[in-house]
Amino acid sequence: MKLYLSVDIEGVTGAHHWDETDLGKEGYTRLRDRMARETAVVAEAALAAGATEVWVQDAHDTARNLVPEDLPRGCRLIRGWSGDPRGMVQELDASFDALLLVGWHSPAGSAGSPLGHTMSTRLTGFRLNGETCSELRLAGLTAAEWGVPLVFCAGDLGLCEEAGAWLPHRRAVATQEGRGPSVVCRDAALVLEELASETRAALARLGRARLPRLARRWVMELDFRSPAEAHRASFYPGMELLSPRTLRLASPRLEDLRRALLFVA
Repeated sequence: MKLYLSVDIEGVTGAHHWDETDLGKEGYTRLRDRMARETAVVAEAALAAGATEVWVQDAHDTARNLVPEDLPRGCRLIRGWSGDPRGMVQELDASFDALLLVGWHSPAGSAGSPLGHTMSTRLTGFRLNGETCSELRLAGLTAAEWGVPLVFCAGDLGLCEEAGAWLPHRRAVATQEGRGPSVVCRDAALVLEELASETRAALARLGRARLPRLARRWVMELDFRSPAEAHRASFYPGMELLSPRTLRLASPRLEDLRRALLFVA
């Protein structure tokens, strides 16, 4: 069983302020250590459940947060960004049996987390075929193109609720709940216990996992914080400027939209 584990930081237990997520700023070291601990617990549970290989993608900001020593034997760590349009799941392909997410967060424009965003803080909204698109949904659809199911996620409550509505088969662990500019954190030790138990449960039910439906045509709408940024991004080939802050791009291939995000988000 070969697994792909993508890890972000804004959804780990205790994540609350942007400074804590930024390499070199106050609070970062503590939050990075929590990110590493939650990642290791999930990886250890997956290996104990029969995984023969776990690929871990450091998917936060510089992608230089995790180090190989953070992970148990049997893991491979992807650090840095290659420029691959798969983004937060770069290297994922049909050779993997499942996708797992740790430390992920609510999307831009939602109230699930004070750190909620989608792809970039320059965006205040991201819709795909008319529905709000989180980073989780984009990753899940990307994995589905390769026939790989998203079976487990951990992050803020808003993220877990979205995943449950979109993928009823998934297992999830809520780490905290956003309350305006604050968060209510769950018992940190209990979260670690649940990360392990829910990872095992997700892999035990792997044969019952289902893939989300893939559309024949994709329409992406992006709301920018600044009209100037929207204007600049509107020059990307095929991009339409719908309003001073909103752009639209359509394609029969989701890959085309992911590639556009590399240049405009």
